[in-house]
Amino acid sequence: MAVVAAEPPRRASAWSTTAFAAAIGLAAAVVVAAALTRGVELGVAILLGSLFVPVALFNLPLAAALWLPLMFVERVPAVGLGVTGLGLIVVGAWTLAVSRRRGALAAQFARFPAVWLAVAALLSWLTLSVAWAADPALVLVDVWNWWVAALLMVIVVGVVNSERHARWVAVAFVVGAALSVIAGLVPGAVAPVEGLEAGRFSGSFGDPNYLAAGLVPALAIAAALYASERSPALRAMLVATSMVLLVATIATGSRGGLLAIAAALIVALVLLPRARARIAVAAIAAIALAGAWITISSPETIDRVRSFDTNTGREDLWVVAWRVAEDNPGVGVGVNNFREVSPDYVRQPGSLERSDLIIREPTLVHNVYLQQFAETGIVGLVLLLALVVAVLAATFSAARSFARRGRETMSNLSLAVLLGQVSILTASFFLSNGYDKRIWFLFAIGVGLAGLARREEGAR
Repeated sequence: MAVVAAEPPRRASAWSTTAFAAAIGLAAAVVVAAALTRGVELGVAILLGSLFVPVALFNLPLAAALWLPLMFVERVPAVGLGVTGLGLIVVGAWTLAVSRRRGALAAQFARFPAVWLAVAALLSWLTLSVAWAADPALVLVDVWNWWVAALLMVIVVGVVNSERHARWVAVAFVVGAALSVIAGLVPGAVAPVEGLEAGRFSGSFGDPNYLAAGLVPALAIAAALYASERSPALRAMLVATSMVLLVATIATGSRGGLLAIAAALIVALVLLPRARARIAVAAIAAIALAGAWITISSPETIDRVRSFDTNTGREDLWVVAWRVAEDNPGVGVGVNNFREVSPDYVRQPGSLERSDLIIREPTLVHNVYLQQFAETGIVGLVLLLALVVAVLAATFSAARSFARRGRETMSNLSLAVLLGQVSILTASFFLSNGYDKRIWFLFAIGVGLAGLARREEGAR
């Protein structure tokens, strides 16, 4: 009798979803028809969005895997609005899924309370900084980006509920990185940052350093996907994609990107002792090939990487940021307020070669950890580091859990995500990218894999 009683609610839920999708489809048809009268491009965009709605409603993991790569090119004006629109559809579908599966999702998120406690505490502290910020309006302008990044993490963790879905989101990250390279090859697609040295490749971000930070994790994940793939055609595609990503990383001329590669290789050699020889040989061969390519096509990039004595202004920004942090060690000066207060700290003892980056054109700190310290104090820095440690621990636990049960493919994927997290966090020593969606995307994949591993262990 219990089974019979439980059946009608499930059937009603299915019918309600179908009816909702039908209503959305009818409304979309009307909107598309009206949009076509205003312009073909607008009509086509809305049509594609309306086709995406049923995918999101009936297969949310697939919809998320299709949407996530587009975030890597959201700064391209031609696609930015479409990426936002598809994201809103995914958020709406996720909200509907949460209303139907509260218990399952609650159990999924309850597996790692330290991660979500750190996320909630960090976001709360960043938002509270509006109370003591030099300019509260600047906090409100910037802090919502942190909330959006955290929402992305929640959604991705929520859709990683099987091995297939985990591979989907992992592939989505690699595809997104490849798209960021391809977009940079399209003339005029993205305007590069001002003052960019000649010959540096900036991709879809307009900034070589930001581009490189996301390419290195994609290389690690692509290697894990290659090791587990049996199709010769897909393996060839992964090899080709990896070479493109590697060459693009070198072409950025980003020292932070190269240090990210070095950090990932060191961690890989430590965590994978049986594969040290293969890792070393593959790394040497890949770097030699990429180096030869860049030497021929862009020798000035190699010259830039070799010269570490050039003052780009980053050192001066770090000096001023440390002064700000020393003056406000407890709570900082408020989110997004470093550029507002930094000119007041230029006149202190000590020479600055690039004071123009602080007075005439106030610039970010270019170090996410130091900027966090200056803007949100020791409390904000500790909360950020607590989140990082909790995520790294969860991802590592996933790799160990899968390895104990002989799931080599999933263990390797978890280790690759861990390497990606380490690499992008290393690159962040030279970037102010705390709410970079790629960081939170990697956090989400790692936590999602850890939740999947624990659920499988519980099922056993």
